[in-house]
Amino acid sequence: MKYTKYIVGAALLATGFLAYRRQYVSATDIVKTLPHNTTVPAYPTRAETDIDTIIVHHSATPVTQTATDFANYHISEHNWAGIGYHYVITAQGQVQQTEYDTTLSIHTIGYNKRGIAICLVGDFTHTPPTDVQMSKLKRLIRMLRNRYGIRKLVSHREVNPYDTDCPGTLINMNKLREDLGMIK
Repeated sequence: MKYTKYIVGAALLATGFLAYRRQYVSATDIVKTLPHNTTVPAYPTRAETDIDTIIVHHSATPVTQTATDFANYHISEHNWAGIGYHYVITAQGQVQQTEYDTTLSIHTIGYNKRGIAICLVGDFTHTPPTDVQMSKLKRLIRMLRNRYGIRKLVSHREVNPYDTDCPGTLINMNKLREDLGMIK
């Protein structure tokens, strides 16, 4: 009986820890396994203090496409150093880190130096993202927001409205910002 308060305390601590962990997401680091363009200089790096915006993209592809497919496309079609996105979230909710946060990759005109690009696999002009994709997106954004003090969350289309429909019409960016307490 004298250990009851310790057991209850440990249970509460564990419950709090699990609730804390549910706010965040782990990403599989696949940076070194992705193709990189050896005919151009590697992407430069930037200071963490330069990062102030998260940009949401969609792949505009079937959900069967992969981060490797996107890297190959960015290299062969754009002659970029590698994949443009920092994170890719599959339709099954797997979060993959595809460039390091401090990598100054190419993804959004005017926001490459300051933005972290997150790409959800799929075409959200026709089909909405999966619930697990949206859940993992929110968790990833919370983690990045807390790590870097980021307040600004935008879609690719919101900052480049004449160049793209990305991330489609079926992601409600206003609701996403409201759910996460972020600004445009």
